[in-house]
Amino acid sequence: MKYTKDNVTYEADTAEELVALVRAFESTREKDDGGWIKWGGGDCPVDGEVVYKMRNGITGGPHPARAFRWEHIGFPCDIIAYRVAKP
Repeated sequence: MKYTKDNVTYEADTAEELVALVRAFESTREKDDGGWIKWGGGDCPVDGEVVYKMRNGITGGPHPARAFRWEHIGFPCDIIAYRVAKP
């Protein structure tokens, strides 16, 4: 089963697992005052385009989210926050 919300696609085997997955993920998406979603590293969190903020303070976008490396490896260019771009 798949479910897409705010350009994020969730996938699970059952409806119960899907609901639990969406709730768990949504609870970890902390937004600051500027609407940025804090990012701690891992697989690309969204489909579509994003505006991003890197560890070194540089921001950019909108660009396709899948074009970036979302894992954290301790580099200045690690993405530490993002916003889903408005279509």
